[in-house]
Amino acid sequence: MWSPQKLIPLLTLCLASLTSARISITGATTGINSASGEAPPRLNINTLHKQGGPAWTLYVRALAAMQEAKSSDASSYFQIAGIHGRPLIPWDGDGKSVGPNGYCPHAQVLVQHALTLAEEYPANVRAKYRSAAQTLRIPYWDWADDATIPPSVGQAQIQVDTPKGKKTIRNPLYSYNFPKEAVDGKYGSITGNRDATKTVRCSAAEANARMAGVNFKGLVYDAFTRSDTFAKVASVGSDGVVMSFEQPHNSIHVRAACGNNFAYTSDSAFDPLFMLHHANVDRLWAMWEELYPNQKALSPPYKSGGTFAIPRGTTISNTSPMLPFYGPGNKVHTSAHVQDISTFGYTYPEIPKGVKSTTSRRNAMKATVNKLYGPAAPKPKTRRALEYVDDIVDEVVDTVENAVDDEVDLVNDLLDVEFFANIRVNGSHIPTPCEINVYIGGKVAGSFDILTAPHGGGIVEGEIPLEGLVQAIGLGAIAKTGIQAVSILGENVHVEILHPNGTAIPYEQYDSEFEIDLVDIDVTLDSSPDVFPQYGESRHTPVRAKPAPLRKKCGRRNRYADIPGVKLRV
Repeated sequence: MWSPQKLIPLLTLCLASLTSARISITGATTGINSASGEAPPRLNINTLHKQGGPAWTLYVRALAAMQEAKSSDASSYFQIAGIHGRPLIPWDGDGKSVGPNGYCPHAQVLVQHALTLAEEYPANVRAKYRSAAQTLRIPYWDWADDATIPPSVGQAQIQVDTPKGKKTIRNPLYSYNFPKEAVDGKYGSITGNRDATKTVRCSAAEANARMAGVNFKGLVYDAFTRSDTFAKVASVGSDGVVMSFEQPHNSIHVRAACGNNFAYTSDSAFDPLFMLHHANVDRLWAMWEELYPNQKALSPPYKSGGTFAIPRGTTISNTSPMLPFYGPGNKVHTSAHVQDISTFGYTYPEIPKGVKSTTSRRNAMKATVNKLYGPAAPKPKTRRALEYVDDIVDEVVDTVENAVDDEVDLVNDLLDVEFFANIRVNGSHIPTPCEINVYIGGKVAGSFDILTAPHGGGIVEGEIPLEGLVQAIGLGAIAKTGIQAVSILGENVHVEILHPNGTAIPYEQYDSEFEIDLVDIDVTLDSSPDVFPQYGESRHTPVRAKPAPLRKKCGRRNRYADIPGVKLRV
Protein backbone atom coordinates (compact mmCIF):
# COMPACT_ATOMS: atom_id res chain seq x y z
CA MET A 1 0.00 0.00 0.00
CA TRP A 2 2.13 2.85 -1.25
CA SER A 3 0.38 6.09 -2.16
CA PRO A 4 -2.13 4.59 -4.63
CA GLN A 5 -2.96 7.85 -6.36
CA LYS A 6 0.65 8.48 -7.21
CA LEU A 7 1.78 4.91 -7.75
CA ILE A 8 -0.62 4.53 -10.65
CA PRO A 9 0.48 7.71 -12.49
CA LEU A 10 4.02 6.38 -12.30
CA LEU A 11 2.77 3.35 -14.22
CA THR A 12 0.99 5.51 -16.77
CA LEU A 13 3.24 8.49 -17.37
CA CYS A 14 5.36 9.52 -20.29
CA LEU A 15 8.95 8.47 -19.74
CA ALA A 16 11.68 11.01 -20.32
CA SER A 17 15.46 10.88 -20.77
CA LEU A 18 15.51 7.46 -22.39
CA THR A 19 19.21 7.77 -23.13
CA SER A 20 20.28 8.36 -19.53
CA ALA A 21 21.61 5.73 -17.18
CA ARG A 22 18.13 5.38 -15.76
CA ILE A 23 14.77 6.31 -17.20
CA SER A 24 13.67 9.52 -15.52
CA ILE A 25 9.93 9.59 -14.93
CA THR A 26 8.86 13.20 -15.21
CA GLY A 27 5.46 13.00 -16.80
CA ALA A 28 4.40 14.56 -20.07
CA THR A 29 5.76 18.06 -20.59
CA THR A 30 3.96 18.93 -23.84
CA GLY A 31 0.67 20.76 -24.22
CA ILE A 32 0.91 22.67 -20.93
CA ASN A 33 -0.53 26.20 -21.04
CA SER A 34 2.46 28.53 -20.84
CA ALA A 35 0.42 31.36 -19.30
CA SER A 36 -1.63 29.53 -16.67
CA GLY A 37 0.50 26.43 -16.20
CA GLU A 38 -2.60 24.26 -16.59
CA ALA A 39 -1.95 20.74 -17.85
CA PRO A 40 -4.15 18.87 -20.33
CA PRO A 41 -6.77 16.62 -18.73
CA ARG A 42 -7.06 12.89 -18.96
CA LEU A 43 -10.47 12.22 -20.50
CA ASN A 44 -13.09 9.55 -20.03
CA ILE A 45 -12.37 6.93 -22.70
CA ASN A 46 -15.97 7.07 -23.87
CA THR A 47 -15.63 10.84 -24.34
CA LEU A 48 -12.33 10.49 -26.20
CA HIS A 49 -13.83 7.78 -28.42
CA LYS A 50 -16.98 9.78 -29.13
CA GLN A 51 -14.96 12.87 -30.06
CA GLY A 52 -12.85 10.82 -32.44
CA GLY A 53 -10.50 12.79 -34.65
CA PRO A 54 -6.71 13.00 -34.35
CA ALA A 55 -6.57 12.50 -30.56
CA TRP A 56 -8.45 9.20 -30.68
CA THR A 57 -6.53 7.95 -33.68
CA LEU A 58 -3.17 8.81 -32.12
CA TYR A 59 -4.14 7.18 -28.83
CA VAL A 60 -5.05 3.88 -30.49
CA ARG A 61 -2.06 3.89 -32.83
CA ALA A 62 0.40 4.89 -30.08
CA LEU A 63 -0.88 2.09 -27.84
CA ALA A 64 -0.49 -0.36 -30.71
CA ALA A 65 3.08 0.85 -31.29
CA MET A 66 3.90 0.30 -27.61
CA GLN A 67 2.57 -3.24 -27.80
CA GLU A 68 4.65 -3.97 -30.89
CA ALA A 69 7.93 -2.72 -29.40
CA LYS A 70 10.67 -5.22 -28.54
CA SER A 71 10.19 -6.99 -25.23
CA SER A 72 13.72 -6.01 -24.18
CA ASP A 73 12.92 -2.28 -24.51
CA ALA A 74 12.30 -0.79 -21.05
CA SER A 75 9.67 1.52 -22.55
CA SER A 76 7.76 -1.29 -24.28
CA TYR A 77 4.28 -2.37 -23.24
CA PHE A 78 5.67 -5.75 -22.16
CA GLN A 79 8.27 -4.27 -19.83
CA ILE A 80 6.03 -1.59 -18.34
CA ALA A 81 3.13 -3.97 -17.74
CA GLY A 82 5.58 -6.39 -16.20
CA ILE A 83 6.41 -3.93 -13.43
CA HIS A 84 3.14 -4.80 -11.70
CA GLY A 85 3.76 -8.54 -11.43
CA ARG A 86 5.42 -11.00 -13.77
CA PRO A 87 7.91 -11.51 -15.29
CA LEU A 88 10.04 -11.36 -12.15
CA ILE A 89 12.90 -9.42 -13.69
CA PRO A 90 14.44 -6.02 -12.84
CA TRP A 91 12.99 -3.08 -14.73
CA ASP A 92 15.38 -0.51 -16.19
CA GLY A 93 18.40 -2.13 -14.57
CA ASP A 94 16.97 -1.76 -11.10
CA GLY A 95 19.01 -4.56 -9.55
CA LYS A 96 18.46 -7.92 -7.92
CA SER A 97 15.21 -9.32 -6.67
CA VAL A 98 14.72 -9.64 -2.93
CA GLY A 99 11.21 -11.10 -3.09
CA PRO A 100 9.04 -13.49 -5.12
CA ASN A 101 6.56 -10.84 -6.28
CA GLY A 102 6.41 -7.99 -8.75
CA TYR A 103 7.22 -4.39 -7.85
CA CYS A 104 3.63 -3.35 -7.25
CA PRO A 105 2.20 -3.47 -3.75
CA HIS A 106 0.09 -2.74 -6.25
CA ALA A 107 4.49 3.90 -18.60
CA GLN A 108 2.68 4.13 -21.16
CA VAL A 109 5.04 6.06 -23.49
CA LEU A 110 2.04 7.32 -25.37
CA VAL A 111 2.96 10.95 -25.90
CA GLN A 112 6.31 10.25 -27.54
CA HIS A 113 4.78 7.63 -29.84
CA ALA A 114 1.95 10.01 -30.68
CA LEU A 115 4.35 12.85 -31.53
CA THR A 116 6.27 10.54 -33.85
CA LEU A 117 3.11 9.23 -35.52
CA ALA A 118 1.78 12.77 -36.03
CA GLU A 119 4.69 13.56 -38.34
CA GLU A 120 3.58 10.81 -40.73
CA TYR A 121 0.36 12.60 -41.72
CA PRO A 122 0.00 14.76 -44.85
CA ALA A 123 1.04 18.39 -44.55
CA ASN A 124 -2.53 19.70 -44.83
CA VAL A 125 -3.60 17.93 -41.57
CA ARG A 126 -0.27 17.53 -39.81
CA ALA A 127 -0.74 20.57 -37.55
CA LYS A 128 -3.96 19.08 -36.14
CA TYR A 129 -2.21 15.82 -35.36
CA ARG A 130 0.77 17.60 -33.79
CA SER A 131 -1.55 19.59 -31.54
CA ALA A 132 -3.51 16.48 -30.57
CA ALA A 133 -0.30 14.62 -29.76
CA GLN A 134 0.96 17.39 -27.48
CA THR A 135 -2.19 17.38 -25.34
CA LEU A 136 -2.78 13.62 -25.43
CA ARG A 137 -3.00 11.95 -22.05
CA ILE A 138 -4.13 8.41 -21.25
CA PRO A 139 -7.90 8.15 -20.75
CA TYR A 140 -9.72 6.63 -17.80
CA TRP A 141 -12.71 4.30 -17.50
CA ASP A 142 -15.22 5.69 -14.99
CA TRP A 143 -16.75 2.38 -13.90
CA ALA A 144 -18.31 4.10 -10.88
CA ASP A 145 -20.57 6.13 -13.15
CA ASP A 146 -21.02 3.48 -15.85
CA ALA A 147 -20.05 -0.06 -14.87
CA THR A 148 -20.13 -1.45 -18.39
CA ILE A 149 -17.25 -2.34 -20.68
CA PRO A 150 -16.51 0.69 -22.92
CA PRO A 151 -17.63 -0.03 -26.51
CA SER A 152 -14.16 0.78 -27.85
CA VAL A 153 -12.62 -1.88 -25.60
CA GLY A 154 -14.98 -4.71 -26.44
CA GLN A 155 -14.25 -5.16 -30.15
CA ALA A 156 -11.40 -7.18 -31.62
CA GLN A 157 -10.80 -4.76 -34.50
CA ILE A 158 -11.09 -1.01 -34.72
CA GLN A 159 -11.04 1.60 -37.49
CA VAL A 160 -8.54 4.48 -37.38
CA ASP A 161 -7.41 7.26 -39.69
CA THR A 162 -3.94 6.47 -40.97
CA PRO A 163 -1.77 8.73 -43.17
CA LYS A 164 -3.10 6.71 -46.12
CA GLY A 165 -6.76 6.84 -45.15
CA LYS A 166 -9.11 4.85 -42.96
CA LYS A 167 -7.90 1.41 -41.99
CA THR A 168 -9.19 -1.40 -39.79
CA ILE A 169 -6.50 -2.69 -37.42
CA ARG A 170 -6.20 -5.09 -34.50
CA ASN A 171 -7.65 -3.26 -31.51
CA PRO A 172 -4.89 -2.79 -28.91
CA LEU A 173 -7.58 -2.09 -26.30
CA TYR A 174 -9.17 -5.52 -26.77
CA SER A 175 -6.24 -7.75 -25.91
CA TYR A 176 -2.46 -7.95 -25.79
CA ASN A 177 -0.47 -10.54 -27.70
CA PHE A 178 2.59 -11.65 -25.72
CA PRO A 179 5.92 -11.46 -27.62
CA LYS A 180 7.05 -14.75 -29.14
CA GLU A 181 10.14 -14.89 -26.95
CA ALA A 182 7.94 -14.52 -23.85
CA VAL A 183 5.62 -17.27 -25.08
CA ASP A 184 8.70 -19.46 -25.66
CA GLY A 185 9.69 -19.02 -22.00
CA LYS A 186 12.50 -16.47 -22.15
CA TYR A 187 11.12 -14.69 -19.10
CA GLY A 188 9.73 -17.70 -17.27
CA SER A 189 6.07 -18.30 -16.53
CA ILE A 190 3.92 -15.18 -16.82
CA THR A 191 0.32 -16.35 -16.89
CA GLY A 192 0.40 -19.60 -14.92
CA ASN A 193 -2.13 -22.01 -16.42
CA ARG A 194 -3.90 -19.24 -18.34
CA ASP A 195 -3.43 -18.60 -22.07
CA ALA A 196 0.26 -17.86 -22.61
CA THR A 197 -0.16 -16.24 -26.04
CA LYS A 198 -2.54 -13.36 -25.33
CA THR A 199 -4.73 -11.78 -22.66
CA VAL A 200 -8.26 -13.13 -22.53
CA ARG A 201 -11.60 -11.74 -21.36
CA CYS A 202 -15.19 -12.91 -21.40
CA SER A 203 -17.76 -11.18 -23.59
CA ALA A 204 -18.75 -7.63 -22.70
CA ALA A 205 -22.30 -8.85 -22.03
CA GLU A 206 -21.17 -11.34 -19.40
CA ALA A 207 -18.74 -8.87 -17.83
CA ASN A 208 -21.50 -6.26 -17.62
CA ALA A 209 -23.82 -8.76 -15.94
CA ARG A 210 -21.19 -9.56 -13.33
CA MET A 211 -20.37 -5.92 -12.65
CA ALA A 212 -24.09 -5.25 -12.20
CA GLY A 213 -23.85 -7.31 -9.00
CA VAL A 214 -21.84 -4.52 -7.31
CA ASN A 215 -23.09 -1.05 -6.42
CA PHE A 216 -19.96 0.74 -7.63
CA LYS A 217 -21.53 4.18 -7.48
CA GLY A 218 -22.59 3.65 -3.88
CA LEU A 219 -19.19 2.29 -2.87
CA VAL A 220 -17.37 5.27 -4.35
CA TYR A 221 -19.79 7.78 -2.85
CA ASP A 222 -19.35 6.23 0.58
CA ALA A 223 -15.56 6.44 0.22
CA PHE A 224 -15.82 10.13 -0.63
CA THR A 225 -18.26 11.00 2.14
CA ARG A 226 -17.29 8.66 5.01
CA SER A 227 -13.55 7.96 4.67
CA ASP A 228 -11.74 11.08 5.81
CA THR A 229 -8.21 9.73 6.38
CA PHE A 230 -5.57 8.18 4.16
CA ALA A 231 -5.68 4.88 6.04
CA LYS A 232 -9.45 4.52 5.68
CA VAL A 233 -9.68 5.28 1.98
CA ALA A 234 -6.52 3.54 0.76
CA SER A 235 -6.82 -0.13 1.61
CA VAL A 236 -9.19 -2.95 2.52
CA GLY A 237 -6.47 -4.10 4.88
CA SER A 238 -6.88 -1.11 7.20
CA ASP A 239 -8.06 -2.01 10.68
CA GLY A 240 -11.47 -0.49 11.28
CA VAL A 241 -11.82 0.55 7.64
CA VAL A 242 -15.03 2.33 6.70
CA MET A 243 -14.90 2.30 2.93
CA SER A 244 -11.87 2.33 0.64
CA PHE A 245 -11.32 2.83 -3.07
CA GLU A 246 -9.49 -0.49 -3.02
CA GLN A 247 -12.75 -2.38 -2.48
CA PRO A 248 -14.42 -1.38 -5.79
CA HIS A 249 -10.98 -1.51 -7.43
CA ASN A 250 -10.75 -5.19 -6.50
CA SER A 251 -14.27 -5.92 -7.71
CA ILE A 252 -13.49 -4.48 -11.14
CA HIS A 253 -10.43 -6.73 -11.38
CA VAL A 254 -12.45 -9.84 -10.50
CA ARG A 255 -15.55 -9.09 -12.59
CA ALA A 256 -14.65 -6.98 -15.63
CA ALA A 257 -13.00 -9.90 -17.43
CA CYS A 258 -14.80 -12.74 -15.58
CA GLY A 259 -11.56 -13.77 -13.96
CA ASN A 260 -8.94 -14.51 -16.62
CA ASN A 261 -5.72 -12.43 -16.64
CA PHE A 262 -7.32 -9.31 -15.20
CA ALA A 263 -8.17 -11.00 -11.89
CA TYR A 264 -4.62 -12.14 -11.12
CA THR A 265 -2.03 -9.65 -9.86
CA SER A 266 0.76 -11.59 -11.58
CA ASP A 267 -0.44 -10.74 -15.09
CA SER A 268 -3.39 -8.31 -14.76
CA ALA A 269 -1.36 -5.34 -16.03
CA PHE A 270 -1.03 -6.93 -19.47
CA ASP A 271 -4.79 -6.60 -20.05
CA PRO A 272 -5.35 -3.20 -21.72
CA LEU A 273 -8.19 -2.58 -19.25
CA PHE A 274 -5.56 -2.21 -16.54
CA MET A 275 -4.35 1.28 -17.43
CA LEU A 276 -7.89 2.57 -18.00
CA HIS A 277 -8.98 1.13 -14.65
CA HIS A 278 -6.02 2.45 -12.68
CA ALA A 279 -6.20 5.87 -14.30
CA ASN A 280 -9.72 6.07 -12.86
CA VAL A 281 -8.49 5.04 -9.41
CA ASP A 282 -5.89 7.80 -9.73
CA ARG A 283 -8.67 10.21 -10.70
CA LEU A 284 -10.85 9.25 -7.72
CA TRP A 285 -7.86 9.70 -5.45
CA ALA A 286 -7.10 13.15 -6.87
CA MET A 287 -10.73 14.15 -6.29
CA TRP A 288 -10.60 12.79 -2.73
CA GLU A 289 -7.47 14.86 -2.03
CA GLU A 290 -9.42 18.00 -2.94
CA LEU A 291 -11.89 17.08 -0.20
CA TYR A 292 -9.28 16.17 2.41
CA PRO A 293 -6.14 18.16 1.46
CA ASN A 294 -4.44 17.53 4.80
CA GLN A 295 -4.59 13.76 4.29
CA LYS A 296 -2.39 13.43 1.19
CA ALA A 297 0.55 11.86 2.94
CA LEU A 298 0.83 8.10 3.33
CA SER A 299 -0.07 7.54 6.97
CA PRO A 300 0.41 5.65 9.16
CA PRO A 301 3.53 3.70 8.16
CA TYR A 302 2.99 -0.02 7.62
CA LYS A 303 4.96 -3.24 7.24
CA SER A 304 5.45 -4.32 3.63
CA GLY A 305 4.24 -7.74 2.58
CA GLY A 306 7.23 -7.86 0.25
CA THR A 307 7.70 -6.87 -3.39
CA PHE A 308 10.33 -7.58 -6.04
CA ALA A 309 12.63 -4.89 -4.61
CA ILE A 310 11.48 -4.51 -1.00
CA PRO A 311 11.95 -7.28 1.61
CA ARG A 312 8.93 -8.45 3.52
CA GLY A 313 8.61 -6.68 6.87
CA THR A 314 10.18 -3.40 5.68
CA THR A 315 8.49 -0.35 7.19
CA ILE A 316 6.94 1.74 4.42
CA SER A 317 6.41 5.45 5.02
CA ASN A 318 5.80 8.62 3.03
CA THR A 319 9.54 8.87 2.30
CA SER A 320 10.21 5.24 1.36
CA PRO A 321 11.68 4.66 -2.12
CA MET A 322 9.08 3.76 -4.75
CA LEU A 323 11.27 1.42 -6.74
CA PRO A 324 11.80 1.14 -9.65
CA PHE A 325 10.73 4.72 -10.35
CA TYR A 326 13.38 7.44 -10.58
CA GLY A 327 12.97 11.15 -11.17
CA PRO A 328 15.35 13.90 -12.30
CA GLY A 329 18.88 13.69 -10.96
CA ASN A 330 18.70 9.92 -10.67
CA LYS A 331 16.76 10.28 -7.40
CA VAL A 332 14.23 7.59 -6.57
CA HIS A 333 10.62 8.74 -6.27
CA THR A 334 8.83 8.62 -2.93
CA SER A 335 5.17 9.16 -2.04
CA ALA A 336 6.12 12.59 -0.72
CA HIS A 337 7.56 13.56 -4.12
CA VAL A 338 4.44 12.73 -6.09
CA GLN A 339 1.51 14.15 -4.13
CA ASP A 340 0.49 16.63 -6.83
CA ILE A 341 -0.67 15.26 -10.19
CA SER A 342 0.21 18.52 -11.94
CA THR A 343 3.85 17.60 -11.29
CA PHE A 344 3.43 14.93 -13.94
CA GLY A 345 1.76 17.06 -16.58
CA TYR A 346 -1.91 16.11 -16.39
CA THR A 347 -5.15 16.81 -14.57
CA TYR A 348 -8.76 15.59 -14.67
CA PRO A 349 -11.92 17.39 -15.82
CA GLU A 350 -13.35 17.36 -12.28
CA ILE A 351 -10.37 19.10 -10.62
CA PRO A 352 -11.28 22.79 -10.00
CA LYS A 353 -9.44 25.21 -12.27
CA GLY A 354 -8.41 28.71 -11.29
CA VAL A 355 -9.73 28.33 -7.73
CA LYS A 356 -7.20 29.20 -5.03
CA SER A 357 -9.23 28.96 -1.82
CA THR A 358 -9.06 25.54 -0.17
CA THR A 359 -12.64 25.92 1.08
CA SER A 360 -13.92 26.90 -2.35
CA ARG A 361 -12.12 23.99 -3.97
CA ARG A 362 -13.52 21.60 -1.38
CA ASN A 363 -17.08 22.85 -1.86
CA ALA A 364 -16.76 22.67 -5.63
CA MET A 365 -15.58 19.07 -5.36
CA LYS A 366 -18.42 18.17 -3.01
CA ALA A 367 -20.89 19.46 -5.58
CA THR A 368 -19.16 17.44 -8.30
CA VAL A 369 -19.17 14.24 -6.23
CA ASN A 370 -22.84 14.69 -5.30
CA LYS A 371 -23.75 15.19 -8.94
CA LEU A 372 -21.72 12.26 -10.27
CA TYR A 373 -22.16 9.65 -7.57
CA GLY A 374 -24.72 10.85 -5.03
CA PRO A 375 -27.98 8.96 -4.48
CA ALA A 376 -30.82 9.76 -6.83
CA ALA A 377 -33.90 11.51 -5.51
CA PRO A 378 -36.62 9.16 -4.21
CA LYS A 379 -38.93 7.90 -6.94
CA PRO A 380 -42.55 9.10 -6.63
CA LYS A 381 -44.03 5.63 -7.13
CA THR A 382 -43.69 3.80 -3.82
CA ARG A 383 -46.82 1.65 -3.65
CA ARG A 384 -45.02 -1.64 -4.31
CA ALA A 385 -42.43 -0.98 -1.61
CA LEU A 386 -45.13 0.11 0.81
CA GLU A 387 -47.12 -3.05 0.23
CA TYR A 388 -44.00 -5.11 0.91
CA VAL A 389 -43.42 -3.15 4.11
CA ASP A 390 -47.00 -3.85 5.17
CA ASP A 391 -46.58 -7.58 4.60
CA ILE A 392 -43.47 -7.72 6.79
CA VAL A 393 -44.74 -5.42 9.51
CA ASP A 394 -48.06 -7.26 9.76
CA GLU A 395 -46.14 -10.43 10.58
CA VAL A 396 -44.24 -8.68 13.35
CA VAL A 397 -46.81 -6.52 15.10
CA ASP A 398 -50.53 -5.96 14.60
CA THR A 399 -50.45 -2.41 15.88
CA VAL A 400 -47.82 -1.04 13.52
CA GLU A 401 -50.08 1.71 12.18
CA ASN A 402 -50.11 3.33 15.60
CA ALA A 403 -46.33 3.74 15.41
CA VAL A 404 -46.38 6.07 12.42
CA ASP A 405 -48.58 8.77 11.01
CA ASP A 406 -48.94 7.27 7.57
CA GLU A 407 -47.12 5.16 5.01
CA VAL A 408 -45.65 8.14 3.18
CA ASP A 409 -43.72 9.06 6.32
CA LEU A 410 -42.27 5.56 6.34
CA VAL A 411 -40.75 6.02 2.92
CA ASN A 412 -39.43 9.47 3.77
CA ASP A 413 -37.84 8.05 6.90
CA LEU A 414 -35.61 5.91 4.69
CA LEU A 415 -33.56 9.05 4.31
CA ASP A 416 -32.77 9.13 8.05
CA VAL A 417 -31.02 5.76 8.37
CA GLU A 418 -28.47 4.00 6.18
CA PHE A 419 -27.67 0.31 6.37
CA PHE A 420 -24.54 -1.64 5.49
CA ALA A 421 -23.22 -5.16 5.73
CA ASN A 422 -19.69 -5.10 7.13
CA ILE A 423 -17.53 -8.07 6.12
CA ARG A 424 -14.21 -9.02 7.67
CA VAL A 425 -12.49 -12.12 6.32
CA ASN A 426 -9.09 -13.77 6.49
CA GLY A 427 -7.99 -13.68 2.85
CA SER A 428 -5.10 -16.00 3.65
CA HIS A 429 -7.42 -18.90 4.39
CA ILE A 430 -9.93 -18.85 1.52
CA PRO A 431 -9.42 -19.51 -2.21
CA THR A 432 -8.73 -16.26 -4.05
CA PRO A 433 -9.55 -14.40 -6.19
CA CYS A 434 -13.22 -14.82 -5.38
CA GLU A 435 -16.62 -13.16 -5.22
CA ILE A 436 -18.51 -13.06 -1.93
CA ASN A 437 -22.23 -12.51 -2.49
CA VAL A 438 -24.54 -11.64 0.40
CA TYR A 439 -28.29 -12.29 0.43
CA ILE A 440 -30.76 -11.06 3.05
CA GLY A 441 -34.21 -12.55 3.15
CA GLY A 442 -33.41 -14.33 -0.09
CA LYS A 443 -32.79 -11.04 -1.89
CA VAL A 444 -29.48 -9.86 -3.29
CA ALA A 445 -27.88 -7.47 -0.81
CA GLY A 446 -24.52 -6.92 -2.54
CA SER A 447 -21.07 -8.32 -3.17
CA PHE A 448 -17.50 -8.10 -1.92
CA ASP A 449 -14.49 -9.31 -3.93
CA ILE A 450 -11.02 -10.38 -2.86
CA LEU A 451 -7.90 -10.47 -5.02
CA THR A 452 -5.00 -12.84 -4.57
CA ALA A 453 -2.27 -11.02 -2.64
CA PRO A 454 1.34 -11.91 -1.84
CA HIS A 455 1.67 -14.06 1.26
CA GLY A 456 -2.09 -14.63 1.35
CA GLY A 457 -3.11 -11.05 2.02
CA GLY A 458 -4.23 -11.41 5.67
CA ILE A 459 -7.38 -9.75 6.98
CA VAL A 460 -9.46 -7.75 4.50
CA GLU A 461 -12.49 -5.69 5.41
CA GLY A 462 -15.16 -3.77 3.58
CA GLU A 463 -18.80 -2.76 3.55
CA ILE A 464 -21.73 -3.41 1.26
CA PRO A 465 -24.26 -0.55 0.97
CA LEU A 466 -27.77 -1.95 1.40
CA GLU A 467 -29.62 0.86 -0.37
CA GLY A 468 -31.07 -1.51 -2.95
CA LEU A 469 -32.23 -3.90 -0.26
CA VAL A 470 -33.76 -1.01 1.68
CA GLN A 471 -35.85 -0.11 -1.33
CA ALA A 472 -36.82 -3.73 -1.96
CA ILE A 473 -38.01 -4.72 1.51
CA GLY A 474 -38.68 -1.47 3.34
CA LEU A 475 -35.92 -1.92 5.90
CA GLY A 476 -35.90 1.72 6.92
CA ALA A 477 -39.65 1.70 7.46
CA ILE A 478 -39.41 -1.29 9.78
CA ALA A 479 -36.71 0.44 11.81
CA LYS A 480 -38.90 3.51 12.31
CA THR A 481 -41.66 1.39 13.88
CA GLY A 482 -39.36 0.76 16.82
CA ILE A 483 -38.82 -2.88 15.86
CA GLN A 484 -35.25 -4.15 15.94
CA ALA A 485 -35.03 -4.43 12.17
CA VAL A 486 -31.35 -5.28 12.02
CA SER A 487 -31.78 -8.10 14.52
CA ILE A 488 -34.60 -9.53 12.44
CA LEU A 489 -32.56 -9.38 9.26
CA GLY A 490 -29.57 -10.92 11.00
CA GLU A 491 -31.45 -14.19 11.17
CA ASN A 492 -31.91 -14.17 7.41
CA VAL A 493 -28.39 -13.69 5.98
CA HIS A 494 -26.98 -16.11 3.40
CA VAL A 495 -23.51 -16.01 1.83
CA GLU A 496 -22.06 -17.66 -1.24
CA ILE A 497 -18.46 -17.68 -2.44
CA LEU A 498 -17.75 -18.01 -6.16
CA HIS A 499 -14.61 -18.53 -8.19
CA PRO A 500 -14.26 -15.93 -10.97
CA ASN A 501 -15.37 -18.65 -13.42
CA GLY A 502 -18.68 -18.89 -11.59
CA THR A 503 -18.22 -22.21 -9.79
CA ALA A 504 -19.22 -22.29 -6.13
CA ILE A 505 -16.90 -22.60 -3.14
CA PRO A 506 -18.79 -24.15 -0.19
CA TYR A 507 -19.25 -21.38 2.36
CA GLU A 508 -19.63 -23.81 5.26
CA GLN A 509 -15.99 -24.83 4.77
CA TYR A 510 -14.81 -21.28 5.43
CA ASP A 511 -17.51 -19.66 7.56
CA SER A 512 -15.18 -19.54 10.56
CA GLU A 513 -12.97 -17.11 8.61
CA PHE A 514 -15.81 -14.59 8.31
CA GLU A 515 -17.09 -11.90 10.65
CA ILE A 516 -20.25 -10.22 9.37
CA ASP A 517 -22.06 -7.30 11.00
CA LEU A 518 -25.21 -5.53 9.93
CA VAL A 519 -24.63 -1.82 10.48
CA ASP A 520 -27.15 0.99 10.77
CA ILE A 521 -26.17 4.65 10.93
CA ASP A 522 -28.26 7.75 11.55
CA VAL A 523 -27.73 10.23 8.74
CA THR A 524 -28.50 13.93 8.52
CA LEU A 525 -29.13 14.94 4.93
CA ASP A 526 -28.90 18.36 3.33
CA SER A 527 -30.37 19.36 0.00
CA SER A 528 -27.56 21.84 -0.70
CA PRO A 529 -25.55 20.69 -3.73
CA ASP A 530 -22.18 21.24 -2.04
CA VAL A 531 -22.88 19.55 1.29
CA PHE A 532 -22.25 15.90 2.16
CA PRO A 533 -24.46 13.80 4.46
CA GLN A 534 -23.50 13.92 8.13
CA TYR A 535 -23.13 10.48 9.69
CA GLY A 536 -23.71 9.59 13.32
CA GLU A 537 -22.18 6.73 15.24
CA SER A 538 -22.56 3.35 13.57
CA ARG A 539 -24.33 0.52 15.38
CA HIS A 540 -22.99 -2.97 14.67
CA THR A 541 -25.02 -6.14 15.06
CA PRO A 542 -22.98 -9.33 14.58
CA VAL A 543 -24.78 -11.98 12.54
CA ARG A 544 -24.22 -15.63 11.82
CA ALA A 545 -24.62 -16.16 8.09
CA LYS A 546 -25.88 -19.36 6.54
CA PRO A 547 -24.54 -20.87 3.32
CA ALA A 548 -26.58 -19.96 0.26
CA PRO A 549 -27.95 -22.99 -1.60
CA LEU A 550 -25.21 -24.26 -3.90
CA ARG A 551 -25.85 -23.81 -7.58
CA LYS A 552 -24.19 -24.96 -10.73
CA LYS A 553 -21.95 -22.62 -12.71
CA CYS A 554 -23.97 -19.45 -12.93
CA GLY A 555 -25.39 -18.24 -16.21
CA ARG A 556 -25.05 -14.76 -17.57
CA ARG A 557 -28.56 -13.54 -16.81
CA ASN A 558 -29.43 -15.03 -13.44
CA ARG A 559 -26.05 -14.96 -11.75
CA TYR A 560 -27.29 -12.67 -8.98
CA ALA A 561 -30.94 -13.69 -8.92
CA ASP A 562 -32.76 -13.93 -5.62
CA ILE A 563 -32.53 -17.28 -3.85
CA PRO A 564 -35.73 -19.14 -4.70
CA GLY A 565 -37.85 -20.26 -1.77
CA VAL A 566 -36.07 -18.07 0.78
CA LYS A 567 -38.10 -15.30 2.39
CA LEU A 568 -37.61 -12.93 5.26
CA ARG A 569 -38.54 -14.78 8.44
CA VAL A 570 -39.62 -12.81 11.50
